[in-house]
Amino acid sequence: MEKHPFFLFIDAPFCSSVTGVSMTEYYGSAATMMECQLQAYDRIGGYGFLYADFGVVAEGTAYGAELKRDSMGALSLKPSGIETLEEALALPPADIFGNNLMGESLRVMEYMSTHKPADYELETTRVIAPFTAAAMVRGISDLCADIYEDPELVLALMDRELASGSDILPVRLKKDGGFTASSSVAEEEQFLKLTRHVQKKL
Repeated sequence: MEKHPFFLFIDAPFCSSVTGVSMTEYYGSAATMMECQLQAYDRIGGYGFLYADFGVVAEGTAYGAELKRDSMGALSLKPSGIETLEEALALPPADIFGNNLMGESLRVMEYMSTHKPADYELETTRVIAPFTAAAMVRGISDLCADIYEDPELVLALMDRELASGSDILPVRLKKDGGFTASSSVAEEEQFLKLTRHVQKKL
């Protein structure tokens, strides 16, 4: 019988439904989060790994975005109110060790590394792609509209170091807000040709 690698991913809603522990309790304690993950994996044969699970909102909280919970305890972010490039560039640097979910992710990982069963691996916490992190701060609908109406704002939210060159994207902004000649960007017609080509391949 041939074997194939697979990736089994569980998260707070799944663990909550399997264990009966509320998501508020799950997110509120490193010990509870780890125990819920262990119980969930035990129900499905022990396959998987432990990790600090705060969904897609942790990065946004490191930039000061305000956390909110729905009636089930699921996490999301309140709209930031950022509307302009200047406001995006004025965001403080991310405080990854602070009193936010990025800092909490590190603290949960530290707890799990010293308390986990020996037969379980600890995976690093999820790192959300820059676009998703920006969407969490700006709001997904607004950010998608910004792609056409204010692409410099999108880039600034994705990487706040554009003035000296991006560590994430091969682009750089000029003082007037346009792209430098060395930036890897496509004209609209080039982009349309690329998307049409990809669609034909699908």
